Amino acid sequence: MLVVLSIVCTVVTLSLALLLATGGLARQPILSLILVAFTIGCIPFAVRGYTIDGRTLFIHRIGWKTRIPLDDLQSVVADSSLIADSYRLFGNGGFYSFTGTFSSPKLGRYRAYFTDSSKAVVLTFPKRKIVVSPDRPGEFAAALGRVIVES
Repeated sequence: MLVVLSIVCTVVTLSLALLLATGGLARQPILSLILVAFTIGCIPFAVRGYTIDGRTLFIHRIGWKTRIPLDDLQSVVADSSLIADSYRLFGNGGFYSFTGTFSSPKLGRYRAYFTDSSKAVVLTFPKRKIVVSPDRPGEFAAALGRVIVES
């Protein structure tokens, strides 16, 4: 779903930018540049994968990583039903990834770093929840579970 959504969003925004730049709708070069900048600006935030290194989870982006210390991780659950009916409070809701602050009836407020909601893994910390979507949710949750046991 994310791939289709990203392609549609990219085609629509860049087509609109082209129409605005060339006068196809109304000549608006500044608005055209804003649309192009928005589209390009979303790309670096796309989630490309995850790595567990000791007691740290790294969320790989394009050109950088988000670092999540796991020292106070309380639980890990691979269960996509927990994010059912989620809505975005702030962030990106499908333009190359789902990132930002979201809320769901079952989980409450959480920080999202995922690309596939059907592979959701929920990490619970004392004051926050994080949702990721690794390729193999069960194995990923088990690996993080071992981090909890070791602490």
